[in-house]
Amino acid sequence: MLQSIVDLEHNRHVDLCNAAEIVNIRKLGDIFAMTWRWLPLLDSMVDTLMSRDSDSQIIPREEDAVREWLASDRMFHIMRDHPWHCRFIVGCCWGVKINQDRTTIVTAAEKLFSENHQHVYDYDQKLLDRLVWPIAKTNLVAHDSYCCESIGFSKPFPTKRQGGLFIGYRAVPSEELRGPCPEKCRPQNVTSSDWNHC
Repeated sequence: MLQSIVDLEHNRHVDLCNAAEIVNIRKLGDIFAMTWRWLPLLDSMVDTLMSRDSDSQIIPREEDAVREWLASDRMFHIMRDHPWHCRFIVGCCWGVKINQDRTTIVTAAEKLFSENHQHVYDYDQKLLDRLVWPIAKTNLVAHDSYCCESIGFSKPFPTKRQGGLFIGYRAVPSEELRGPCPEKCRPQNVTSSDWNHC
């Protein structure tokens, strides 16, 4: 892990910072740690944010979905790649092109960080549902392999799943997906049984 961080630091396009210092400098108070990954929303030098869990691996399927979103004119990107991802925005699988409407994004982020945060499971998700989803739902690319019927506003992933891996996967074998995805969440122009798992 340390070598990965060192390797990252030598890329011109990556800026590593101490999130605890940002919390103190901006006098943000006692914010829920799961929301720290969204602090770049307040940074005027950041044009695009992709929110991920630090313990999940980036897989080719994710890269393909992100490329498709970046090539679009849509501001938000949401990925739902597991049955547990059936919510509007998943904290570990979304992105925003801040530079498309910086004022609106910063205003939402300031509200998000100015609240008295609860330190309970799922609080970060509730903040996203309340403060980000109303902005995102009309200007997004949502790739969805399980929740397309219940949430809508989505399309299939551009590439099929490899093995049981999913976006947000933490390299724990018990997490691998084994069951098929709903037919309506599969690409409509593909008839191959290879897409049974989306």
